[in-house]
Amino acid sequence: MEEDYIMEKDYITKYLKEMEVFAKSNNVPIVRKQTLSVILDLVKEKVEEKEKNKREIRILELGTAIAYSSINMINIDNNIIIDTVEKSKKIYDLAKNNIEKIDICESNVKNRINMYLGDAFKLLQENTEDETGKKVDICNNKYDIVFIDANKSKYLDYFNICKNLLNDNGIIILDNVLFAGYVLRRL
Repeated sequence: MEEDYIMEKDYITKYLKEMEVFAKSNNVPIVRKQTLSVILDLVKEKVEEKEKNKREIRILELGTAIAYSSINMINIDNNIIIDTVEKSKKIYDLAKNNIEKIDICESNVKNRINMYLGDAFKLLQENTEDETGKKVDICNNKYDIVFIDANKSKYLDYFNICKNLLNDNGIIILDNVLFAGYVLRRL
C-alpha cells in the first residue's frame, strides 16, 4: 500500500516537471516556484483548520492555464475541491488533458477539479453555463481560498467580486501583483 502511494507521488512529481518544461518551451505562464510554495503552505494551513471541523476545503482559481497550480493544490489533501476558470479554449483543453493524466494514478482528481471555460466576470456573477455547456454555480459557493492569476488589469474587479465569495477567514491570493517587479522598478 505504501509502495503504491510512493509510486503515485513519483508519477505526479515527474508529470509536474514535464508540465514545467512544456510551459517554458511554449510560453505558457505558470506560477513561479516561490509563489507556489507560499500558496501550498496556505492551502496546508486551511487543511489543518478544516480537519478540526471535518469540512472540505474549497478553492476558486481564476486563470487555469495548464492546471499546474490546480494539480499541485489538489494533491495536498483528498478533501480539497477546486473550481477553476479559463477563458482560452486551447489552454482549457490542455488543462483538461493534464488533469486526466494525473487522474490515472491519483483517483478522483478530475471529480474534485471543476473546470469552467469562459469569461470569469460572467461566471462569477450569475448561475449560468460555461462555453462547454457545463452548469456553473460559482456565485453560490463560499471559498476558503481564491487564487487570482488572470488578466492583471482586471485584478481589482476580480477582487471586489471574489471578496464576497469568501468563507470566514478565507483568503485571496493575487499572483504577480507587482508584475515580476517591473512596477517597483518604475517607481
